[in-house]
Formats: sequence, structure tokens, C-alpha cells
Amino acid sequence: MQEPTPLTPADVAPAPQAPDIGAPDLVTPFRPEAVLEGLPDGVQAFDRQWRYVYLNAQAERTLGRPRRELLGRVCWQEYPEAVGTPLHTHLLEAMETGRPAAFEDFCPRQQAWIEVSLSPWPGGLAVLQRDVTARKRAQPQAPASGEERRGPQESLRASEERFRLLVEQVKDYAIFMLDPEGHIATWNAGAERFKGYRAEEIVGRHFSTFYTPEDVARRHPWHELEVAAREGRYQEEGWRVRKDGSRFWADVTITALRDPDGALRGFAKVTRDVTERQASERERAIAQQLQEALQPEVPGRVPGLTLGRYTRPALDEAQVGGDFFDVFALDKDLYALVIGDVSGKGLAAAQQLALIRNSLRTTLYLRRAPAPAVSAVNAIVTAHELLAGFVTCWVGVYEAGTGRVAYCACGHEPALVRRAGGWVEALETTGPPLGLAEGAEYGEGAVTLSPGDALLLYTDGLSEAGPSRRELLG
Repeated sequence: MQEPTPLTPADVAPAPQAPDIGAPDLVTPFRPEAVLEGLPDGVQAFDRQWRYVYLNAQAERTLGRPRRELLGRVCWQEYPEAVGTPLHTHLLEAMETGRPAAFEDFCPRQQAWIEVSLSPWPGGLAVLQRDVTARKRAQPQAPASGEERRGPQESLRASEERFRLLVEQVKDYAIFMLDPEGHIATWNAGAERFKGYRAEEIVGRHFSTFYTPEDVARRHPWHELEVAAREGRYQEEGWRVRKDGSRFWADVTITALRDPDGALRGFAKVTRDVTERQASERERAIAQQLQEALQPEVPGRVPGLTLGRYTRPALDEAQVGGDFFDVFALDKDLYALVIGDVSGKGLAAAQQLALIRNSLRTTLYLRRAPAPAVSAVNAIVTAHELLAGFVTCWVGVYEAGTGRVAYCACGHEPALVRRAGGWVEALETTGPPLGLAEGAEYGEGAVTLSPGDALLLYTDGLSEAGPSRRELLG
């Protein structure tokens, strides 16, 4: 079997003539390897026998091994633990069908979530891996390939062509080259997808075409080139403009390209559309502000009770969600204790949290008893379809003079009472979640707390932390 041709930056021809496609000539030609090496994401390319033919610097760091150990070797033999995983299945399907794909997967070795983009190309498959958590992770050098048998010029041409095909067919990035003045010299499929221009429409024009009028007026595109030329690289996020006039939020990297003597020959520009991420971060910030604004002021003193609270999201993405609690006085000897969980996460859940919390406060002030209060709230939210999902909650009214707690548990995790003697009681559910059924009936339970007893109210997730609910307070 013929050995694969490992692709390394040294394999790419240093200075063939730039094609005449109506663009300003670059003294240095399009060098795809310079673009790929500068990407912040890992790039790997495989031939059709699943042998590594290229890894960029970030892929080396992700895999924890230098490319010289991997080039020419079969990836499934180097990483057998990946066989049978969703990653393995997706890669096989993309190679077989020739269709691009994207998915997210959890990498146990890195303890990180990664976003994987698959781009088939005529010689095999390109894989881009991006850490999306907040942030992947041997053997002798690959055997000598058929380079010597082919001859150096043919090998250089083959390597350059593979690089070019790889870059041109990547659709998750706009990747193109600029001359030293900023005129566009090359174009790829990702650039057409993001920006809406075909190569024949845009090559030769200045890259400021993609900037907002405000940025052009303050000469921001030229400033970017000045910084890249001076420091070697420029990176930012900002608004960019498509052919149809619509805007998208872009992650932009501009890398200066210089010849061996240090003379500036042009720039490599890589753009990624991160509009969804930016919108998600903005929504998250709003939701967090809303949730923080809804955190109750716990009464400084509740006769007969010492109050404590603790919140720890199980996952980063759960930092903003529908969990809430409330403690407030109904009169000098009567106090409301509320904990709940609105289905869903993010801004929508935080908005519905506000609705339910305030509705429960209002009805408890009016009814001063758990079951009538939650029945009234359920009747309102179901009759007017105010909830997109449902709410589980535990609502109690504590009498300071007697220690009695009347409660209504609406589909919520059962409250736990640890008696002073050490045993634990679970307070059972008395009705369904709010928002599921109009006319639902809610019963009421009661428990009396004595000195030394502890009452635990919690949301879903805590019960999965230990062997059983009863051991949580043991």
C-alpha cells in the first residue's frame, strides 16, 4: 500500500506565481498552511484510509502529541478509545457520504465539551475541533512517505494542492488573503457562506467592504492592518456586513505574512460567525441580572428559626435558570417559606420565575395559607396560559409561636426534617406541579418543628448527589 503524504508547513511551495484572477498581485502566494497554523481551533485532516495527513499547532496541543508522531498513522489505532463513540460514528458517516456535519460531544479525557465540524474533501476528511466549555486532549515518527519516489516538485505541488483544497472547502470559517493594502486576493466556501459574495464579485475589492459605515468612517479596517503589520497578528470581535446588508457578529483574526527577509507580503484573514454565541451571552447576562434582582431579602430574624441558604449549579450552563426561593413575613408571627423550580433555563425561565414568585407572594398575603394560595396561582396561570412549561414548588407557612409549618408540595422534591434525635422524615407531595392542569386540587400537610430539628428544602439535583434522600441529612 502506498504511504500517505504527510502535510507540513515545510511541504508547501514557497513562492509560485499567484493566479491571475483579476485581483491585485501578491508578491507571496496564498499560503493555506499559514492560515491553518494560526487558527485558534484544532484542525486535523485524514486521507480515506484514516491516516493523519495534517495537524495544525492547536491540534498538536489538543492531542498532546507532536505531529511527527501522528502523520501517516491511522487515527483509530492511535486513539482506540474513540472507536464506538459518537465522534467515531459521525466521522465514518461524513467520510462515507461526503456531506459536511457539525455536532457537540463530551470528551472525558479533557473533561470538556467540544464542537466538531466535519468538512469532506476529495482526498479525505478535515476535522475542526473547538472547545466550547469555557475551556481535548504514541509512537515512532511516521514512516517515510512516497515523497522521495515521486520527486520533490511533484510532492510540493501535491502538498500545496491538498492544503488549498482543505482551506477552500472549509465552510465554518471565512478564510482569504489580502495584499499589503487590504485588497482581497483569494476566497473560500466559508467566506461565500458568511458574507454572501461569490469569488468573482469580491476578489480585487478592499476588505473594508465588510465593515459597517461607522467603522469605515473611523478607518478601523486600516487600523487593523496597521496593528497586524506591527505586532504580527490582530484579533477582535465586532459587527460585519453581508452582501445583503445584514449584520453578523464576527470573531476576526488577521495574520501578517512576511517573506524570509521580513518584508510584508500580505495578510491572512480568518472570520467566524459567532452571532448565536454573542446573542446567547447577552441573554444569559440579562437573565442573570433578572435572577439576581429577584433574590429575596431574607428577614434578619425569624423567631424560633435559624435560616441558611446555599446554591451550587450542577453545570456551567445551569448558572441561570428557574430555581428560586423566598422567605417573607405575613405578619409578626407568621412567615412564608417558598422554594421552586421553573422548567427550562436561561432568560425565558428567569422571566417566568419572576411571574411565579410574585404571584405566590400576592396570593399568600391574601390567603395566608399554602393550599388556597397555590390553587389560586394555578388557576390563573392555566386559565390565561401564562406558563410555557410548569413549576414545581414547596410552599409553607410557619407559625413562630407553635413551630407548626403548614405546607403544600406541588410536584416538588419532598422536604426533609431531621429530628434532634437523628432520624429523618420525608414530607410527601400534596399536589401536581403548577401549570399542568386547570382545576387541579392541592392538599395541605403539616409538621411541627421542635428545638434542634432541621428542615431542608431543595430543588432537583441534590437528591442525585447521595445514595438516598434520607441520607442527605444523616
